[in-house]
Amino acid sequence: MELNALLLPNKVIGFCFVLLSSVGTVLSQGFDWEYSNRLPFEVPTMFIGGFVGGIQYYHTGQINQIEKQILCVEYSEGKGFGIRSGLVGEYWLDGEVAINGKVGFENMIADFRQKSTPVPIDDNNILQSEYSLYAVLPSISVGAFVKKRMFDSFLWFGCGVDFRGIISKKVESSETIISPEGRVFDDGLQKRIFLDDLTSLRTLTVYPALYIGYDAQLSKGLYVSPTIKAGIPLLNNSDVANWKVWLYSLEVSILYGL
Repeated sequence: MELNALLLPNKVIGFCFVLLSSVGTVLSQGFDWEYSNRLPFEVPTMFIGGFVGGIQYYHTGQINQIEKQILCVEYSEGKGFGIRSGLVGEYWLDGEVAINGKVGFENMIADFRQKSTPVPIDDNNILQSEYSLYAVLPSISVGAFVKKRMFDSFLWFGCGVDFRGIISKKVESSETIISPEGRVFDDGLQKRIFLDDLTSLRTLTVYPALYIGYDAQLSKGLYVSPTIKAGIPLLNNSDVANWKVWLYSLEVSILYGL
C-alpha cells in the first residue's frame, strides 16, 4: 500500500509529461493528426494542392486614345474582373509559420470608359459619345508569401510578392454615339473601332501583396484555406503610359499533406 502511494505521484507526473508532449506534436499546424492513441502517426510539414478564385482589378493612370495623331480622350480609371486558378504548395517551418508558393493562370480584364465632350449640333441637340478601351490579357503569375497564425487560432496573416507575365492580348478601342438616339457616324454605324494593339504593354510586372486567411481541417492530412489578397503595383503596366493595376482577390486553396 505504501509503495503504491509513493509510485502514484510519479505515474501522474509521467502521464502529464507524455500528454503535454503529445499535444505539442499532434497539434502541429493547429490540427489533430492522431487517428488513434494506439496507432502510429506522422505529422506532415509539406502540403500541395490547387486553388481557384476571383480577382477584382482597379486600373488607374493616364492612358491616351490617339487617332490620326489627335488626342481623343485620356482614360484615368477602369476596372475588370478575372478568374485565377493553379497549383499551390505550403511548407510549415513550425506550428505557426509557413511558406506558401503559387503558380497560376489568370485572365486579367481592363475596361476603361470615358464620355466625350458634349458638342452642340443641329436641331438643338447635343452630340454625346463614349470612348471605350477593353483589353483581355491572359497572364501567368508566380507568387510566394510567409504566413503566421494569429491569436492562437486558425486565422493567419501573410505578406509576399507576386510576379505576373502577360502571355497574349486582345484589345478593342471604340467610340459609340449615345445621344441623340439614332445618330450614326458617316459610315452609317453607331460604333466605330480604332486600331489599337497596346504594343507598349509591359510583359512582366511585380506586386507586393498582403494576405489574410483561415485554415480549416477537412480530414486527416487535408485542409482548406480561403484567402483574401490585396496586390499593390510596383511597376507600370505600360512602358510609355502611367498605368497601374491594383487588385483584390478571394481564393480558396485545398492542400494535402505529403
